[in-house]
Amino acid sequence: KKLGWDAKSNENPLLAMLRPMILSIVGKSGDQDVINEAKKRFERHIAGDLIDPNIREAVYAIVSRYGDENTQKELCKLYSAADMTEEKVRLLSAMGQSLKPEVIENTLKFTFEGDNVRMQDSFYGLIGYALSRDGRNLSSFLVRFVEMGLSNFADEKIADEIKSFFDSINTPIIARPVKKVLETIHMRSEVLKRDSKAIDEFLKQQQQQQQ
Repeated sequence: KKLGWDAKSNENPLLAMLRPMILSIVGKSGDQDVINEAKKRFERHIAGDLIDPNIREAVYAIVSRYGDENTQKELCKLYSAADMTEEKVRLLSAMGQSLKPEVIENTLKFTFEGDNVRMQDSFYGLIGYALSRDGRNLSSFLVRFVEMGLSNFADEKIADEIKSFFDSINTPIIARPVKKVLETIHMRSEVLKRDSKAIDEFLKQQQQQQQ
């Protein structure tokens, strides 16, 4: 409470760094005063009275955790309207932190279906989910994340990055899905290498026929 929500003139820069961390911890622990204040600031933010960027991540996370489907829809709107990558990361990470299964399901659809979120950014939704769910649910989500989000690549470099990432987090339950995804990427890469010339020729012919 001594830190407050708003930066003070000439305050120690360390306090500015500490404030969002404390707000996030206290809010996620269930402090009703902090939750209520976060919701008020979020409502004002939507109306145009923007939240200080230094505490946005904390506010987004708290309202997502304790909000409903309408809250999640507002977060999705903010994400779609955001221009800065940093703001998109804040929002996507927060959107994964809801405690309501139906909201998580909607977030998964928003993240992985359609063109709402770039594939390389979808990882941040995974981080948010990992911050709020128990191990069993996280394992289930990881399997779905791998199966839904990573099977469509055809680049060996991306396959190496995927392998490196999942090796680093050491999650045995998704070892088989990851292996399957890597095999699929390798297969697609080989097919692309083998047939790239034929595909190029076909596309050129189609283009010429349309002219």
